[in-house]
Amino acid sequence: MFSLYGKNRKPTPEMLAGVDVLVYDIQDIGVRSYTYISTMGRCMEAAAEQGIEFVVLDRPDPLTGTGLREPCSIRASDRSSECMRFPMSTE
Repeated sequence: MFSLYGKNRKPTPEMLAGVDVLVYDIQDIGVRSYTYISTMGRCMEAAAEQGIEFVVLDRPDPLTGTGLREPCSIRASDRSSECMRFPMSTE
């Protein structure tokens, strides 16, 4: 197990050595504008670079049972922080 919240924000080839499939479990808590999605993006990039299959486990918000209700509402200029690396719905 490796931490991606310090020196390394993206898995290194050494971290992925011997990995056949990288599984990312991102249970929605109703707030997607946090570092989880940015970390997932970096993991996807690292897996692709190493030719490793990447699987995302995603579920609806357990509090409301709803999925996304609107299209992306975050402008590119607002995505400068690690919490908003990718465009996504804010609801």
